[in-house]
Amino acid sequence: MCEDLLAQCPTDRGPSPLPVLASCRGVRGIRPRLISPVTGCSGLLIPQDGGYLIAVCEAQPQSRQNFSAAHEIVHTFFREVRPAATASPEEERLCDLGAVALTMPVARFGPFLRARPLCLASVDECCREFAVSITAAGRRAMELTDVPACLFVGQKAQTLAQARAGSGAPQLRIVKWWPSAQWPFADDSHLNLPVSPRSVIGQAFACQDHRAGQGSLGTPFRAGTYAIEARGSRYPHGTGVRRVLALARGPLADVHGE
Repeated sequence: MCEDLLAQCPTDRGPSPLPVLASCRGVRGIRPRLISPVTGCSGLLIPQDGGYLIAVCEAQPQSRQNFSAAHEIVHTFFREVRPAATASPEEERLCDLGAVALTMPVARFGPFLRARPLCLASVDECCREFAVSITAAGRRAMELTDVPACLFVGQKAQTLAQARAGSGAPQLRIVKWWPSAQWPFADDSHLNLPVSPRSVIGQAFACQDHRAGQGSLGTPFRAGTYAIEARGSRYPHGTGVRRVLALARGPLADVHGE
């Protein structure tokens, strides 16, 4: 359904024309508004004059506002069937998937990515071309690349067992990861394992800068050498919790010649 909607206003460059796509779904406008963080919402679909108004959180960066607007556009498909229903968790998940399809169409994102080497600089280019966040672009890249790679987010955290016990100092750990289809490790053994401060990932986190090199992932879960890039960041919106975003390719024996 999202692909059919995109076909109503095809474009070969730049961000998806979300206001036009929204108008095809009966949305009168997309407006930045003050939305309380207590609601847990980044956007709202508001019935108006037989159609809708989309409100997006004005405190969030434009890339996040774009994704939120696309998410609310997808909600209109559900409202056609059940106008007064409260969105279920499954509906919210599907709207997130639809927002990915609308903001980063596979027909455009795939060729754009394949024309460039898989690295954080190329993910940055995807961010600018499609007006999305680096995490969103990186996740989409992992879905569409044919390279064995994985995108990681690390931050200081306790393990679940430590949090339950109320003991143990937070350490730099992998808290999220998104592998490509060719990434050789299908399990979730990356998660919650401490990252070495001496690794590329650990140094980028400590210095909040960009690091790149070959080495281990900095976690004890797998042996081997990887091509690794890592970039320090803060979330949300550059002022919050210190984090690190890392892109790993490898093991290098598996990506020789890439």
